[in-house]
Amino acid sequence: MLTGLAATLSRAGLLAFGVGAVVLVVGVGWRPVVRVALAPVLGTGVAMAGLVPSITADSPTVTTVAVAAVAALAGLGIGCLTATPRAVPIVPVVGVAVAVIAANTTSFGSRFTFDSPDRWDSIRAAWQLFTENPLTGVGPGLTRLVVERTRGGAGVYRYVHNEYLQVLTELGVIGGVLLVAFLVTVVRRLYRPRQDAYAFGVLAATAALVVHAGFDFVWHIPAIPLYLAALIGLALPYSPAEQEQTATSSPEKNTERSTT
Repeated sequence: MLTGLAATLSRAGLLAFGVGAVVLVVGVGWRPVVRVALAPVLGTGVAMAGLVPSITADSPTVTTVAVAAVAALAGLGIGCLTATPRAVPIVPVVGVAVAVIAANTTSFGSRFTFDSPDRWDSIRAAWQLFTENPLTGVGPGLTRLVVERTRGGAGVYRYVHNEYLQVLTELGVIGGVLLVAFLVTVVRRLYRPRQDAYAFGVLAATAALVVHAGFDFVWHIPAIPLYLAALIGLALPYSPAEQEQTATSSPEKNTERSTT
């Protein structure tokens, strides 16, 4: 959630982070969250430092790739260091990250404004298509939206800044209903009484992405939904049949399964 906030530098990212943080604090309590927050905060600092060149530049360069590679290595190093009590060497790394971010604050100012004409134009274009094909939509794979701008000229957009409207435009009401059913199923499977902190963490990340999807096309960046899908798969409980089989299996089988 922290890295998503830092990477987008947007109001939607801030809102998504707030929702995810509330879910996490309600689920596991604020004390455990604060107690283990050091590593995620430091990792976010490194990730942000690596993202700065791509955020402030118009196109990727060799320098951009090099900075991203160095940030990845630094992130791995911080992960190893924070796994042990000897975490003091990370302080200089955080200092460098803060310095790099501070040096580019003027480039970030435009990210936190309430003026988003492109976002509203893409939403208007998608809504027009949806109203013309409300039941089944125009078909999957829509990557071109055209709308006449109120300030003159035509606007052409690849995706809508709203994943739910994108689904409605492509798949109509039928697809929208199926999407809601899928999300409700995932949340119900993740939320269960007396669940562990990991499951609540995945639930918080899911809530953040569900909220953020209402303002940006985050589902169209494959790494994001695939990463969340992997987390959800690890957090989901066994099915009733698997639980019954585990309960009735011998200790030797249980040991073998745990080792696997």
